[in-house]
Amino acid sequence: MERPTRKNVTAAIFILAALYAVGIAGLSWERTTDLFRQLVPFQLLVSAALLFFFHPAWDKRSLIFFGIVFIGSFGIEVAGVHTGKIFGSYAYGDGLGFKLFSTPVLIGLNWLMLVYCTGHVVQRAGIANPWKEITGAGMMTFIDYLIEPVAVKYGWWSWYGPTIPALNFIAWFYISFVFLFIFFRMNVMRRNPVAIPLIAFQTIFFAVLNMIWFMMA
Repeated sequence: MERPTRKNVTAAIFILAALYAVGIAGLSWERTTDLFRQLVPFQLLVSAALLFFFHPAWDKRSLIFFGIVFIGSFGIEVAGVHTGKIFGSYAYGDGLGFKLFSTPVLIGLNWLMLVYCTGHVVQRAGIANPWKEITGAGMMTFIDYLIEPVAVKYGWWSWYGPTIPALNFIAWFYISFVFLFIFFRMNVMRRNPVAIPLIAFQTIFFAVLNMIWFMMA
């Protein structure tokens, strides 16, 4: 792939910023909430398209890694939904699009984006082994902590119990650790100028929605 121009990168980052800003506004306003809930799959697909458009090395190594994380995470989620023994007892709603084995296919793409972007953050921060995987897994677990209340509120998934089980966050940490370990050992890291802005926008997106509900409570 040719080196992306600054103009193209700026345009992509602007689109992502607008996408997540509009998403916050749309989900927060009662009159548009239902519409924007239906647009969540579109938001994920646009984010993934822009992110991987700037992935500079579509080689065999990258494709194998993408397949491991996408298929592996989807399989783990399927097992989690049907056994309740990985994350706790939960079920997916209809907000994340097409489901296979009661699990949205897009959930594998979401895991892949998070692992990929978090790996970039940790690598660019210059964190050394073995702290790279630990730091990255901690970051992903924190992001899931922000995601969970939003997901439950909008019916993306629901838990069979009054609270989100601690097992969920423990599982997120260890699964993230394994995927990041593979990411670094396979040396998938190639500088992607969209990766860090995307993970920043996603974190801000969920953090702001949580703050809005806290203030409205």
